[in-house]
Amino acid sequence: MTVSEFYPLPVSEIREKYYPNLANQTYLDHAGTTVYSSLTLDKIHEALSKTLLANPHSLSLASRDTASLVEETRYKILSIFHADPAEYDIVFSLNATHAIKIAASLIQDAAENSFNYYYNINCHTSLIGLRTLAAKYATFDDISSFEPVEDKDGKYPALNFVSWTGQSNFNGQKFPLGWCKEFRRRLDHCYTLYDASALSTSDPPDLSDANSSPDFVVMSFYKIFGMPDIGALILRRSTAKQLVEKRRYFGGGTIDALTIEEPFCRRSKQLHQSLEDGTIPIHAILELSVAIDSHYQIFGSFNSIRLHTDEIRKYAICKLKQLKYGNTGRRMLQIYDWPDAKHGPIIAFSLLSPAGDPIGYYGFGKLASARNISLRTGTLCNIGGIQKFLDRTNEDIRQDYEKGHKCGDILDIIDGKPTGVIRVSFGAMTMISEINTLVKFITEYLKESNLNIEEGNPGEKHELVVKSLTVYPIKSCPGYRIPEGRKWKLTKHGFEFDRSFVLLDLLTQKPLLLKNNPRMALLDCRVDPLKHMLYVRDKRGGNKLWVSTNIRRYKTKQMGDFIAISERKMVKFFSDVMNIGCTLAEFVTEKQMQNKTAFLLVNERSMRQVSKDDSLISRFRANIVVDSAHPYIEDKLSVLTDMDSGVVLKKRCKCDRCYMITVSDRGSRDSSLLVELSKERKQKGKVYFGVNIDVENVGYRYMRVGDRIVGEE
Repeated sequence: MTVSEFYPLPVSEIREKYYPNLANQTYLDHAGTTVYSSLTLDKIHEALSKTLLANPHSLSLASRDTASLVEETRYKILSIFHADPAEYDIVFSLNATHAIKIAASLIQDAAENSFNYYYNINCHTSLIGLRTLAAKYATFDDISSFEPVEDKDGKYPALNFVSWTGQSNFNGQKFPLGWCKEFRRRLDHCYTLYDASALSTSDPPDLSDANSSPDFVVMSFYKIFGMPDIGALILRRSTAKQLVEKRRYFGGGTIDALTIEEPFCRRSKQLHQSLEDGTIPIHAILELSVAIDSHYQIFGSFNSIRLHTDEIRKYAICKLKQLKYGNTGRRMLQIYDWPDAKHGPIIAFSLLSPAGDPIGYYGFGKLASARNISLRTGTLCNIGGIQKFLDRTNEDIRQDYEKGHKCGDILDIIDGKPTGVIRVSFGAMTMISEINTLVKFITEYLKESNLNIEEGNPGEKHELVVKSLTVYPIKSCPGYRIPEGRKWKLTKHGFEFDRSFVLLDLLTQKPLLLKNNPRMALLDCRVDPLKHMLYVRDKRGGNKLWVSTNIRRYKTKQMGDFIAISERKMVKFFSDVMNIGCTLAEFVTEKQMQNKTAFLLVNERSMRQVSKDDSLISRFRANIVVDSAHPYIEDKLSVLTDMDSGVVLKKRCKCDRCYMITVSDRGSRDSSLLVELSKERKQKGKVYFGVNIDVENVGYRYMRVGDRIVGEE
């Protein structure tokens, strides 16, 4: 199967010429945001260099020119949607969600907080959130399931508000613009909102018939053009005018006359001006104007984009449905779409094991990222799609939350059922080769690697030797390698000073993690157990800091679950290194400081099976590095006894490796180790290397390099 060419240039030439940022990338997350072109960037730079933008509320020539630019951009946007400026106006917003809030505030003020709200179950979270403003709310899946809500006395409220999406951001299913006619027929005083955010990426809705179009249409331009990061609310003049007259709040630039003390106020008669509180984002609007022109220059028309993305989706569906296990003939994945429904360029699916059981999305997303494949996993801000297609009840969602599951976490399978999906989405510049890369990766991912673990022999013993010991005083920062010959104290919870501190983000009040903040690798951390001092050095500039391990002797402040140093010098030191406001902190209580397991142990012999570069072993952030006669022997062992110190260790589980091992000692990203590891050590979607162990018996309460360990299967 091939894909036809619909653009002025072949898509391969378009990619090479206008999208250098996509070189060596497989980008399949256009529903999140599409990609901006180099042509857009060049033209924006030229326009900003030659154009003097001024506040359009002023009366200078530059201000007037800026106002003209803004109005021209409004016309360009309305033209995309075939919307007659005599029938529609457009209000700039931060994004589609902000546009939804503007529309909702108009409804709320007009109804005096008493209206019924109806929303489609396939909609984005942002539309669900409006139910908290309504007197009553109800959901519907299709127009046939739509039922008006009556009051107790059998009457309807003075105002009704209905919203639905043009295209599900879950799986791309499309929903008719024309539903609004039926809503108006069945409900009195009905206002309608249509979320065109996902749809407009490839197929902007046609608003040429104002009488059969929604009252409000929302969108985000980064989903259409890649930039700028603003959105808009398109509204029908005939209905919006009535609502604006009842609007309560007013901001700068929205009024024609106002007194300071008496409640006298006259709003602007320009509809958009009466709703755009404060100065509009004039620089972003210029960028938008340029982006629109560049998009047309590259792709010709949105109809061409729709035809291209439709072909890409058909090709992807065909290839994905062909994926089957050779030994059983069972399919490798389940695609979530609706029979006979129209779909935009989005596909949602779950991976399946040879036995037909669901495989979690987290490991897949992790390794896809390591291969430069961008896609989306999880609940996708579309809980309706999750409940509908994954057959999850309201009670399931509540119970999952009680078990610790939250949006965006790693709990992808609970009680044998998936909590989310994998989503791939396509855009104007998506290529067939990207689909082929995805299909190849899925095939490789579902092929189990040989973990090189033979059946164990209970009771059989193996000798190992401790090659290095490392403590990590600051969690996620480089560790301090304990010198040979030095005994290091341990307790039931691990080595003394290990992961005792964190770098706390002053804004979120959460610890920084290396996998999200690679600059943590730039800190050299050492600890003096006799002086109880922590030595921290910036590897780049040499700036250093001595800190007492008793941080409560300094000026501190409790921030959530942490006690954080608030002294300016120390805050500045850590913030300068990290380029983010942060400081050294510890948990409020000792119990909170305890790690899930006491130690991580890895084997040098096993590492040599993965890479010849011995220095890479530091990326695993192990407390104990051993050597043995055979690789991967640590996987078999259940109990390890230090014959020199009497310490007894018990294995809890194999260690599932995360993005942390992609961060080099210089703070740069390098996914090669994770990729190689996945070839050798992948099982049921997870990549294992090393073992997590706890202290069963503290013995003489120390360990040191060179200790002899006997491991028992």
